[in-house]
Amino acid sequence: MNVQIRSCVQIAAAIVALTQVTRAAEFLWQHGAIRLGRLSVPAGFKVENYDYREGVVTTLRYKDGSRITLQSGDMYRLPLFRGDDYPLISSSDLDCKTVRTGRSANGQWCWREDNYKRQKTTGKQTSIYEVFPPNVGYSKVPVARRSEFDHALDSFVRESDKTR
Repeated sequence: MNVQIRSCVQIAAAIVALTQVTRAAEFLWQHGAIRLGRLSVPAGFKVENYDYREGVVTTLRYKDGSRITLQSGDMYRLPLFRGDDYPLISSSDLDCKTVRTGRSANGQWCWREDNYKRQKTTGKQTSIYEVFPPNVGYSKVPVARRSEFDHALDSFVRESDKTR
């Protein structure tokens, strides 16, 4: 009987975990009337915006401390995540972006950031946000939720890419 109860608890925990992984929300990132990008993010976030004149930083904060950071504009320190709190594990230089990943010293949470590269100009600039490439990342994410947040960053599409 004890084995059956344990099995039921494990199955229920797996169902809850799958439900949390599959719950996602489409997030349209914009600054005023300017659409910067879109991505499919884990549900249950609170949005914070910071306009620093030369650009904008949007942060999606989660109850467990996880966050997704979206930055576009000039005059912002890169990489987004640096210092002793963000030890680097790997850095990959791709055609369209540089991807950095890391994990906390205690191994309980992870981070990743994608720093996009400038696109070839088409001669038609609609905003300063198209001139300066976006930077997107997540931080303070529990290792168990890493795949959810990786999926979010992998789903990111610049709005300027959709019009090309």
